[in-house]
Amino acid sequence: MGISKAGERALRRSALNGDRDSAESLALFLESTGERIQAASVLRSSIAAGAPGLELQLADLLSEVDDEAEEAERWYRLAVERGLPGAGNNFGCFLSDMNRNLEAESVLQESARSGDVLASVNLGKLYFDLGDYESARNWLAQALLQGNHNALPYLARAEAELGDVETAQRHALQAIEGTVDGALLAYAIALAASPDSEPAEIGKAFERAQDGEAEAHLRYANWLKSAGRIEEAIAEHEQAIALGEINSHLNLAIILDDLGRGQEAEEHLRLGTASGDDEAAAALARFLADAGRPQEIPDVIREAERLGHPAVELGKLWDMFDEMTR
Repeated sequence: MGISKAGERALRRSALNGDRDSAESLALFLESTGERIQAASVLRSSIAAGAPGLELQLADLLSEVDDEAEEAERWYRLAVERGLPGAGNNFGCFLSDMNRNLEAESVLQESARSGDVLASVNLGKLYFDLGDYESARNWLAQALLQGNHNALPYLARAEAELGDVETAQRHALQAIEGTVDGALLAYAIALAASPDSEPAEIGKAFERAQDGEAEAHLRYANWLKSAGRIEEAIAEHEQAIALGEINSHLNLAIILDDLGRGQEAEEHLRLGTASGDDEAAAALARFLADAGRPQEIPDVIREAERLGHPAVELGKLWDMFDEMTR
């Protein structure tokens, strides 16, 4: 999207006078050139001048800017209050990204029940990530019935987790036929869940799913570990980490600890914690307890809390610490 200097000045004048279309176009242009702060300023000024319906665009923009989450949330809430299309879905995803899962669930449920199909998909994904596979399957199946085929990969994965591997494979193949993102990984996971699948077939399916996909390396590593192929699992976790998969730090640490390589295990637990994985932080607290290093535990538990670790699990960690220091 190219705009001449004269065109940019004209759009800015109109935007500052409250013209919604001008503000939207100029903000998109500025965002495309990396000038998000200026784009947000244009949207704020246009809203103040009376332009309607820009609250969601501003919220989405600010959600991608460092240290602007608090303001983004205010605009999301205003967008939802004003009933802007997609506001509930986007706000729910924002809350999920902030690890505020109970709030995200509530917002996404309300949007999904009001007919937002994308919210149904994202609610299903949220439940999947939380390990509630039955709820995930229900919402994703509803989204599929409403015509959203992007629900297929996670629907297949939820079905695989629930043991319905035949249906999982069918939905994964349907997703592959529709070239839906994540379809190849869903098929590999569905194959791995079936006791009738050949190991070579599973391996090839995971390899086809990789192609720069960090999670595919993580899931393949987990399957390799379950098959007793430990060195291959380590190599896959290392590739996943190189591609940005933070959860592989924890999984790799578990393998290394089992192999008696405690120093390396601790390093990966700390790297996972530093990357924002609350489960890695909790595991690090337990690792330190096993190592007889209670003085380091409180700071780690507090970091797990900051990262959004569930309150019930935090309570167990504090109980563990209290028992050590009595």
